[in-house]
Amino acid sequence: MFHLMNYLQNRKGRGQKGSVLALVLVMFLVGSSLCVILLQSSVSGMVTGKVYENKAAELYAADAGIEDARWIIKYDYLDTLLTSPGYKYYNFTSDWTYSTSELINGENVTITIENVWIPVDIPVPTEIEARTIVEAEKLIITSANGSSDYNIIITYFPEVGDNLDVESIGVWLPRGFHYVSGSSNLEALADNITVVSHAGNEAVIWNFSAYPYEYLAIDPNVSPEIVQITFQLESELSDADPDTVAWITTSGVADIPFSWESDVKVYKATSIAGTTAIEAWMAKS
Repeated sequence: MFHLMNYLQNRKGRGQKGSVLALVLVMFLVGSSLCVILLQSSVSGMVTGKVYENKAAELYAADAGIEDARWIIKYDYLDTLLTSPGYKYYNFTSDWTYSTSELINGENVTITIENVWIPVDIPVPTEIEARTIVEAEKLIITSANGSSDYNIIITYFPEVGDNLDVESIGVWLPRGFHYVSGSSNLEALADNITVVSHAGNEAVIWNFSAYPYEYLAIDPNVSPEIVQITFQLESELSDADPDTVAWITTSGVADIPFSWESDVKVYKATSIAGTTAIEAWMAKS
């Protein structure tokens, strides 16, 4: 009897030790799995953080490139800096590229600048065609902000026998400015009016069917014949004097099929740092 009880007690003790060992092994396996998961998560977090850091550095570097382009445009350094090939004021089909003189955030930043052809419904002219129309000064367009309306002024110096007709009149509005529908003095005269997305914001086009220019003129009996177009803008910006670009397409006079507000230039700048690219449109009058 005594020996039987000792046997049972010893067997019970060995069973408890076996259970404890199994529990320890299970906890060890679970702990090991958690360590692996935490380690993988930590490594993944480090990689993600590094990628984010590199992307942020590229973004700031590319943005600095845009500011550099803005500076050389504002202070007329295009001719000085863009020399291979040389910058051309009336060239709307080429682009010019340069790199910053120093690394920015460890990145080599490349900036490309283009002259943007703004008139939506006019094919891009050749450099010679654009220069000839502007320097002839026969059909001149300007725009300005009035006391309550925005104004487009078209000045035409007719020659004997000229019968100029208007096909369309358009204006591009920079970012932050929008046309107030129904606000122009052409509402009852135009065949239709369209507002389209263009060059970073929008353009407004008044379309006609060979409408005689003299019918729009303030006084058709006085030369030059002046047309004044008024409309209203709305904006969420504090700057109420945007650099707009207006244009006109015509028929009836062969040497002036169109004209545009050439005193306002619109540029597109593209800045690339690493795999990050930023585009910006900027106007200068």
